[in-house]
Amino acid sequence: MRFVLGFFIGVLCGIIPLCYGLLTKAKFWGILGVIVTSISGILFELIGKSPFTAVGVAIAFVVSIFAKLRHDNAHNELDDDDTYFDDE
Repeated sequence: MRFVLGFFIGVLCGIIPLCYGLLTKAKFWGILGVIVTSISGILFELIGKSPFTAVGVAIAFVVSIFAKLRHDNAHNELDDDDTYFDDE
């Protein structure tokens, strides 16, 4: 029965990367973030740690989504710059 508390706290913490993923159109990573955060909430509860430690997992997912989007935007800008040189 302890895992239920960890699951719900993990889901609550997982809402953070889910919302960020949906707002930035990284739906897959947001959904994966809520799943992993929920599982980590269960695991932290079962090993006797605070399930609120899942907030760290949620923050890690938000940072990784941010980094991925920043990398993709930089890569797209480089591709756009290359097309200008091809036209000359």
